[in-house]
Amino acid sequence: MVPFQPILKRMVKFNWNTVAGRDGFSYLSLMALIVIIGISLTGVAYQWKTVAKREKEKELLFRGNEFRFAITQYKNLNPLKRYPHSVEDLIKDPNSPDSKRYLRKLYKDPITGGEFVPIFDPAKGLIGVRSGSTEKPLKTSHFKVIDRCFEDKQQYREWLFIVEMPLVVQAIARPITTPGSESANTGAVPLLAPPCPTIGSITDEPK
Repeated sequence: MVPFQPILKRMVKFNWNTVAGRDGFSYLSLMALIVIIGISLTGVAYQWKTVAKREKEKELLFRGNEFRFAITQYKNLNPLKRYPHSVEDLIKDPNSPDSKRYLRKLYKDPITGGEFVPIFDPAKGLIGVRSGSTEKPLKTSHFKVIDRCFEDKQQYREWLFIVEMPLVVQAIARPITTPGSESANTGAVPLLAPPCPTIGSITDEPK
């Protein structure tokens, strides 16, 4: 708990001895003090709310990518390269003799407090998860490469933690010749990254 009396003493020059004095203080002084307390409480509450939301965002990125990596591992270790049928397969592989676990536990969505929404590909199976929150993220840029498709998204539910996300291919080397020259120099030709999947291009229901 934040000690508010020291904060108020720094904000305003108020003679606290007068409060306990014989004459007390005026009604206007009391109202001014209440307003100052309200403003200080509002500022502190807003700061704590922002800090808490940023921590939840970090946890969302961590947990979402844990699901992403677990699905990738499940597919890579499956003899037929199949995807899981549900998130439960990630903590108990039905095709493994020893019920192999790819995820430590079924994490909750830190934004909503509920379950993550599974994302399915009709032809493959479970390919990822997402948050169910429609809140606007604080973070909209400077993501890691694997999360680059979260740039400028307006809702947490648009952060799609799916496998085989299109990565940024910065450049490819190939010979470049100049007119009148038989020699070739090596240059870099930038490539466009594949488009990012959107929430309208995936489904939350298995087929």
